[in-house]
Amino acid sequence: MKRIKNEQGITLIVLVVTIILIMIVVGVSISSLTGRNGILTRAVEAKKLTEAKSEEEAIQLIATLSSMESNLKNSNDYYVGKKLYDKTLANGNKWNIIILNNSQKKYGTGWNYIQKGTNIDSYGVTKNNWLVNFSTGEVEKIEEGSYTELSYESGLAVTDGLVFNVDATNISDSASWGDGVKLYGVDNNEDEFYNGKALRFDGVDDYISVDGNLDVSDEITLEFYGNARGYSGIYNYISLFDAYNGIDSTTDGACMRMYLFLNKICTNFGYKSCGNNEIWENEQSTHNLAVNYEKDIFNVDTMFTATYSHKDLTYSIYKDGKLLKKAVLAKSYWEDFKNNEIPKIEYFRIGRARWNGITGYYNGLIYSVRIYNKALSSEEVLENYNKAVLYHNLE
Repeated sequence: MKRIKNEQGITLIVLVVTIILIMIVVGVSISSLTGRNGILTRAVEAKKLTEAKSEEEAIQLIATLSSMESNLKNSNDYYVGKKLYDKTLANGNKWNIIILNNSQKKYGTGWNYIQKGTNIDSYGVTKNNWLVNFSTGEVEKIEEGSYTELSYESGLAVTDGLVFNVDATNISDSASWGDGVKLYGVDNNEDEFYNGKALRFDGVDDYISVDGNLDVSDEITLEFYGNARGYSGIYNYISLFDAYNGIDSTTDGACMRMYLFLNKICTNFGYKSCGNNEIWENEQSTHNLAVNYEKDIFNVDTMFTATYSHKDLTYSIYKDGKLLKKAVLAKSYWEDFKNNEIPKIEYFRIGRARWNGITGYYNGLIYSVRIYNKALSSEEVLENYNKAVLYHNLE
């Protein structure tokens, strides 16, 4: 009898273990069929995505499913696209934002950027750009050209053909400059000179000298972005920057320059590059290409861009990304500058320029100065302006 009882006891234990194992197996099977990642669940979701009547419906479905997962505090398998992060000190090495050009509305932390060409499982490849908040389920379609993406690693300007670049966003103190750079007049006001996203010139004696020649052949672009606070000295002109060829005279020293005079933006490439008074709106000096613009020059962020292409002899002046004037120059003007002036350039001066024998110093903020060995297209000029404005308006 004792042996029989032991056998019955063992049989009961085995039975209980067997039942538990069966329950586990059944539970796993049911979970694999109906759980969040279950076969049936996934099949239903895939069917819904496949039957989505439009790309927007598919994006909205993903956003809805993701929002449900977030509310349940489950790990989320529905995220698609690139995560966006606000520009903060904590996000210094990963911030990435989208800004709508017209409204200046900013999208950062909490949003994902789904770019055109992104593959969505069970649906296909997207043909549009989308912004999705997977926590709230919000979805916004953004048209090409209506927004700008900025990030810690993205260039804030066109880089193709860039041969000279001074950008205040990369400069925080005197140690930020490399070799061949000299600062004048800054020692007494260094704390004020480095002003976050700008360099603050006092209009008295501040300027920067950068060693180097100019690597250009048949095209060139000059670009200046800043905020002027007053005239350079007693004359109604504002010095932006110039290139110095080693001859310190009334004119020959600044063989290339950009400055403002009254309500004109003036540039020149050598001293035989101009003189077209019948084309250019300038009566004071035949050595400069001058174009009128509205007279709102003080305490206003402004970008001036000048481009020249020797291929079609076309010279263009832009203000804030918009074309002011385009004209054709005689071939001899550029040939003289390229052959006789460029080889002599020793350094560039930012915040200082000579005009009519007078040295002027810039009074105000300078954000960036760039020179390209190509003529930027109107689209590239506008791209540089839009990115500059959006970035400098960031908190």
